[in-house]
Amino acid sequence: MSVCKTLTAITFSVFLVTATGASAFAEGFIDLYGGSARTSDSYVKVDIFNFPAPDKSATRNISFDDSVSVGVRAGGWSSSLSWLGGCVDLSYFKADGNGMNATVIPLSAMLMFRYPAFKSSEYPNGRLQPYVAFGPGLFFYHATVDFQPELQREVTENSFSAGIDARAGLTWMFSEHWGFFGEYRYTYFKIDEDFLDNFSATMETSHWLLGLSYRF
Repeated sequence: MSVCKTLTAITFSVFLVTATGASAFAEGFIDLYGGSARTSDSYVKVDIFNFPAPDKSATRNISFDDSVSVGVRAGGWSSSLSWLGGCVDLSYFKADGNGMNATVIPLSAMLMFRYPAFKSSEYPNGRLQPYVAFGPGLFFYHATVDFQPELQREVTENSFSAGIDARAGLTWMFSEHWGFFGEYRYTYFKIDEDFLDNFSATMETSHWLLGLSYRF
């Protein structure tokens, strides 16, 4: 593992402790969600190691198909600051286009902020809860690029990259312990491997999600 990726993992671990520590001894939650993901067009550059001949390279603008996006997260809300929380999130989506296919599994640690609307004795934290969340993520991916016949072979990468995960949503509590939510999610990371055959791409994805939240 490179020094850069080692530092990334350490930084992520520190943020993870901070995010989950913010909600210690708090109202806990487990969320399940699913929906659609759309990855923006990306210029993908591929370099083929071709020793002793000169290396070959090619660049294409790839458009990606829509994908299913699913995930689960667990965390909690602070008892002293009910608007502040933290969570860990594990999810899955794909980015498949003409010449590139990628399967992505993000692991994110996020700080969360909510507003308690329509508070009552039954819903002391609000029945309607708008919220935002953001934090770093480790984006594990399996990606294949095939620019044949322009290049003589496909290139496959299995690795991870640091990125950004941001959310904005609205939860409606329909009982003391259960709620529905709708959410917009933005994820960003780069693929930039540099070992013999390699390629680079910027992955910006919008996710539209619906989910179920359990509070305890």
